Amino acid sequence: MRQSNAGSIAAFRLDAINWIGKEVRWSNIPRRFGWHGYTRQQHLYDRDQPLAHQVMRDLRRTDSLYPDMVLIGEASADTPGGPASFYGTDSDELHMVFDFRLLKSPWRADRFRELMTDGDRAVPPGDWPSIVFSYHDQSRHIDRYGVGGDADRRARAAALLLFTMRGTPFLYYGEEIGMRNGQLRYRDLRDPYAKRFWPFRLVEIQPGRPCSGMGRRRLVSRPACRGCRFPRLFPRSMSNRLPVIRRRSFSCTAGSSGCGNRCPPFCTAPMYRANAIIKMSLCF
Repeated sequence: MRQSNAGSIAAFRLDAINWIGKEVRWSNIPRRFGWHGYTRQQHLYDRDQPLAHQVMRDLRRTDSLYPDMVLIGEASADTPGGPASFYGTDSDELHMVFDFRLLKSPWRADRFRELMTDGDRAVPPGDWPSIVFSYHDQSRHIDRYGVGGDADRRARAAALLLFTMRGTPFLYYGEEIGMRNGQLRYRDLRDPYAKRFWPFRLVEIQPGRPCSGMGRRRLVSRPACRGCRFPRLFPRSMSNRLPVIRRRSFSCTAGSSGCGNRCPPFCTAPMYRANAIIKMSLCF
C-alpha cells in the first residue's frame, strides 16, 4: 500500500476478505455432498478466521498515513457477523464493505424496502454504507431486475434508487451506458479453464442457466444513446445528471435514512430532507 500510494491511488477494492488466513493447524476440510468442488466441502478451516480481521486492522493503520485513501472490501454474505463485521470496532477496519443482499432481490418494492432497511441497520453507528447492484461474479442488474418486465424502465428506476440511497453508490463497468448481458460462443473462449468446464451449469441455483451469468440474448442494435462510448454527447442522460443531483443534495451525501414501514423512504440531514419516490409497479 505504501508503494502504491506513491502513485496517488484513491482506493483499494479488496476481494473475498473473509478468505484471508487459514486455521493454524491446517486441519483437513470435511467433505459433504455438493454439485461442484466448492459445495462438496465444509469450509470450517479455510475461511472466516480471526486473522482476516487482524489483516484489515493492519491495513487500516497503514491507510491512516494517507487520509484521502479509502479501503473497500467484499466479504461473503454468510460470514459470521455478516459483511458489516469488517467495519471493525470503532471503525478500525475498512471504510466500506459491499453488501450484496440487493443483488438477488426480485423486482418488488416490499422486498427492496426490507433489504435496504436491513442493510442500513447492519452498518455500525458512525460508519458509512455502500450501495451495490452488480459486480463481476453476477450478470448485470438491468437483466436481472428486467426479468418479466420493461428492463429499460427498471434500469432507470434502479439508477435513481442507487444514487438517492444513503451511502456511496458503486457502478459496475458499462452500467452507466446501459450495457446488457452479452452471449459468448465456445469459439470466443480463450482460457483453458473456461473451455474445460463449458457449459458448466449451477443447477441447484438456476436450472438451465449458465453459471457465468451471460444470457442467451443475442446482441441487437440499440438507440444511439444506449451503450454509447461517449456519454458526454448526451448531457441530459441519467448517468450524467444523477451524480450531479446527488452531489448537490446534502441529505444524500451526509444524511441518515428513514425507511422502515413509512412511505416513501427519505434521507435527512440537519435542516435538509430529500424524498425519492420510485413507483416500481409502473416498470412492467
